[in-house]
Amino acid sequence: MNKEKLIPRVGVGVLIQNDKDEVLLGLRCGSHGEGEWCFSGGHLDFGETIFETAR
Repeated sequence: MNKEKLIPRVGVGVLIQNDKDEVLLGLRCGSHGEGEWCFSGGHLDFGETIFETAR
């Protein structure tokens, strides 16, 4: 086993819907999933709540 300390990474996805039932999607431009549509999101920082991450 690797002797480095393992730190879990938590990803948060956000579904944003308006009063017309339209959903906001973003087009991925990074190396992972490039060209695919997805919900907005990001990684949870240490000490941050999921609501702070979503905001």
